[in-house]
Amino acid sequence: MRYIIMNYLQANKILKLILIIIIITLAITLNLIPVDASEESSIDISEYFKDKGAIDPNDSSMESSTFDFTYVPSIYMQDYDDVIMPNGKSISESGNLICCISMLASYKNKEWILPDTITSDSSVFNENGELNKDKALKKYCGNYNQMNFDFEDLKNALNQDCTVLLRIPQRSKFGEVSTYLIVTALSRDGKIEIRDPNKFNIQKYGTPVEYFHSYTYDMGDIIISTGSSGYMYIFK
Repeated sequence: MRYIIMNYLQANKILKLILIIIIITLAITLNLIPVDASEESSIDISEYFKDKGAIDPNDSSMESSTFDFTYVPSIYMQDYDDVIMPNGKSISESGNLICCISMLASYKNKEWILPDTITSDSSVFNENGELNKDKALKKYCGNYNQMNFDFEDLKNALNQDCTVLLRIPQRSKFGEVSTYLIVTALSRDGKIEIRDPNKFNIQKYGTPVEYFHSYTYDMGDIIISTGSSGYMYIFK
């Protein structure tokens, strides 16, 4: 009798497990349970960012007449898959720096200067079709101070209302190769307010703040990823 009862209980556990699996599968199929989006997912990324208040610079409602550029705008690589750089690569493929320059230039000049404007400017590319960073920054964003990454120097710059273009020179959680981010402020909860041209990074690591369309990254992640070999380009 004891053996029969134990078998009965075991069978009930198995049936409950099967039932749970079926319910979860149905819930996911019917979109009752959200699934984390990634670069390979079919989730509409634009809707994700729309819900978070992100701005699409190609939206006609965001023309300079209605947007005063009080903040550095967000411009994303993934929105420019059809824009090809002189080196033959698309902005969505390797336009990280161009998008950062576009964000800074739009903010500094108080008007939209989008990636396709920069890619069509042969004066900021070398003969191999590669972007000349120094020429592009000076032409579109003005003068800047360059220095090795140091967190205290970063804090001092931000406290002086500077905007900082940060170069992460090696592979990190933010990119398979060297990458750039814009740092605009430090938050009180130990995070760094950023503009990252990679939508998927923001979706994975970003925390939306309460105003405008800003996001923060963990301060430790930025410091570790950048390391002592990183650079800062500081704009007043």
